[in-house]
Amino acid sequence: MERSTTTVRRTPNQESRRQEIIAAAASVVAAEGLAACTVRRIAEVTPLTKSTIHYYFDDADELIDLVVIEVIRLFADLCTTILAEAGRKKSIVILTRIFIGREWGMYSNASLLWHEFAVHSLQRDRHEGLVQTFALVSDVFESSVGDSSRALHNYLLGLNFRIRATDPDFAEIAADVSTLTGVEVTAANLA
Repeated sequence: MERSTTTVRRTPNQESRRQEIIAAAASVVAAEGLAACTVRRIAEVTPLTKSTIHYYFDDADELIDLVVIEVIRLFADLCTTILAEAGRKKSIVILTRIFIGREWGMYSNASLLWHEFAVHSLQRDRHEGLVQTFALVSDVFESSVGDSSRALHNYLLGLNFRIRATDPDFAEIAADVSTLTGVEVTAANLA
C-alpha cells in the first residue's frame, strides 16, 4: 500500500536545508551504497545533528527515497550528457559498460544501487520512488538507444547481478547485446 502524502508547507530556508541534506546524503550513498544512508552517517558528513536531520524528514524512508532519486537523477543526467554526442552504437557500448561496472567510478554502482533500492522499497511497500528512478534511467535508454531500449535495459538489469557473481564473459555479453539491439558489439568494446 502506497503511503499517502500530505503537502507540507516549508519556508524557502527549510526547503534549502532539506536539499543540502539530500545532496550530502546522495554523495555518501553514491560512494558507499544504500546501507550508508543513515541519519547517523549523514550527521557525520554534515555540520548537522541527528535531531536536526529528523526535523526535516518524516522518517528514514522518506530520506532514503529522496536521496536515491537524487543519485539516480545525477546518474541519468551524466549519462544524458555523455551520450548526447555519441551515436547509437557508442551509446549501447557505454550503457553496457556502465551496467557491467566498467565505467565512471562511483556511478558504476548506480545500477546496483537501484537493485538495493528496489528491494528496500518493495519490502516497505513504497513504490513511488522506485517507479520514478526506473523511469529516469529508462528515458536515458530510450533517447540514446531507441527501438530496443527496453529490451537492452531489462537485459542489463539482470546482467548486473550475474556479473557480480561470476566472471563476465565479454564475448557472450557482446553477442547478447548485438542480438537485442541489431548493432554489432564486440567483446573488445566491453572489456
